[in-house]
Amino acid sequence: MQAGCDWYYFTFPIAVDCSNIIFNSGSGIQTPDLLNRCDDGYYQVGIGWSSNPPSGYCGNPPPSVTVSPAGPYNNINPFVVTINIYDNTDPSPIIYYTLDGSNPTISSQSGLDGMTLNIAQNTTVKVMGVDANGATSVIQTYTYTVGLQPPLMVFFKKPTTWANAKIHYWSAIPTGSIANTAWQCKYDSKSTWM
Repeated sequence: MQAGCDWYYFTFPIAVDCSNIIFNSGSGIQTPDLLNRCDDGYYQVGIGWSSNPPSGYCGNPPPSVTVSPAGPYNNINPFVVTINIYDNTDPSPIIYYTLDGSNPTISSQSGLDGMTLNIAQNTTVKVMGVDANGATSVIQTYTYTVGLQPPLMVFFKKPTTWANAKIHYWSAIPTGSIANTAWQCKYDSKSTWM
């Protein structure tokens, strides 16, 4: 959670529609369970939940920017990247971006929610969002490659005393690109080694 004056805020990833919430002090004090929250809202201890900013609200969280597909990403053919932006106070926050790896500024190329970029060559996209009140999101960086990429290849010379050679691998990057093999202390017929 990040602070804005005496208000703290948290932005859920775009894929979250609803969530149960508890706020806590980090030292054992907490709110009641705030079940099934599906809308933006404001909570004050002793007052409760409100869908509108309460009197005295002074926070201005920055816009939330999402990019799809998120890099690093590779495709053999050119592809389209979509950038979305949301802000709780500004209906039209601005996306600023660069395609050369430099940090965007308010002088950079810009667009609005739902803008697309055609990626036809290896590109580093950096994006940030700015709302009408000047709140600025953190700069996000995404790398994209187009075309055939050489596969990662490793080689192992089997000692002459070994009957077989197997490989065990785990935590490949990007996450989920290949399933981990199961570690086996010794080879057996149920081994998932490759």
